[in-house]
Amino acid sequence: MKTNRLHLLFVMAATVTASAQEPKPPVVRRLPPTQPLLVALDANRDGSLSPSEIADSSEALGDLDRNGDGMLTRKELLPRLPKDKSKQPPPLPKGPSPLMAALDLDDDGTLSAGEIEDAPLSLVSLDKNEDGTLSRKELHPGKPPIKTDT
Repeated sequence: MKTNRLHLLFVMAATVTASAQEPKPPVVRRLPPTQPLLVALDANRDGSLSPSEIADSSEALGDLDRNGDGMLTRKELLPRLPKDKSKQPPPLPKGPSPLMAALDLDDDGTLSAGEIEDAPLSLVSLDKNEDGTLSRKELHPGKPPIKTDT
């Protein structure tokens, strides 16, 4: 009888010890950095581009030109890193954003003066439903569907 109690006590202690694991740290969602292009173009910060924001896009893009050379380089188009060097920034998305793909007509990774001037026409190409506004869905279309061989 005493051995049964001793075994039971041992099993309970082992169960408590096994279930007392280190608590997991909270999951921190690191969102991708905000695209300077979208920040510059979306004047009212609603996540979509209205017809007036599209029309004013050339002027808005000019505000990103930090060195005043009339074009936007990769460095000017990258999100700014956090000032706190101890925090590691989230990884940059691979490939150009839909905005950059529409604006960068020669696919060289920079926006020339001509591409900036033609920005309103280039942005209209993203308006899939032709309502004059670029919705969040049109600006962030998501991942392409997975192709399967059938």
